[in-house]
Amino acid sequence: MKLSNFQKRKLGRKKSWVSFKGKTIQLDFEPRIGICSMCGKNDERTSLHHTQYDESDPLKYTIEICCGCHNKIHKRNLHKI
Repeated sequence: MKLSNFQKRKLGRKKSWVSFKGKTIQLDFEPRIGICSMCGKNDERTSLHHTQYDESDPLKYTIEICCGCHNKIHKRNLHKI
């Protein structure tokens, strides 16, 4: 399997940072793989989006999504208010 440039850079990383409830948490690994779980787009700038929050595990209930899908989720949630 051929690795993308993003995957190659990610393999060299030892740490990653994730935002969780207004805090920045440092991880000892990179949880993102660069593929949107909603549309399947291969994107270097994906986000981890929390569908729920679990205080004991900041990565639990997260999905990796591209910027476009992230915006769609937030626009949809605004209409529910």
